[in-house]
Amino acid sequence: MMKCKFIFGIVLALASTITISCDKDDDDITNPQTIVVSNLLKEGIWAITTFKHDGLDKTAAMDGFAFQFGSGNILEATTGSETYTGTWSVTADDDDMELNIFFSNPVTLRVLNDDWDIINYSANRIAVAEDYGDRDESVLVFERYTE
Repeated sequence: MMKCKFIFGIVLALASTITISCDKDDDDITNPQTIVVSNLLKEGIWAITTFKHDGLDKTAAMDGFAFQFGSGNILEATTGSETYTGTWSVTADDDDMELNIFFSNPVTLRVLNDDWDIINYSANRIAVAEDYGDRDESVLVFERYTE
């Protein structure tokens, strides 16, 4: 009987340790602010008006692209007669919101792939950035096309 209590105690201690050490995914896609930003992005067509990658101005590489953030987290980038499909989401982790972008092609758009920290936003402008520590910061600004 004493051996059973000892084994039960060990099992209980291990279960507690495993439960405490497991880290749940902190990304929250139901945060009220993420919903606001997601809804803003879904409205209209957006252009990149500023793009600095590792401190270098790459805005010209994005000229002519029109971005549409659609339902189901589908992101379309159109230039001329070509349309490229990627994915997007807005998540929150602690007090920070992130705009997550992913394109598999073309190479020109793959440079946008990142979990960008949302710096500020308004109805017609969203600015995001990524700080890589020892490298220069990257900045991306989307502005809504206005008629």
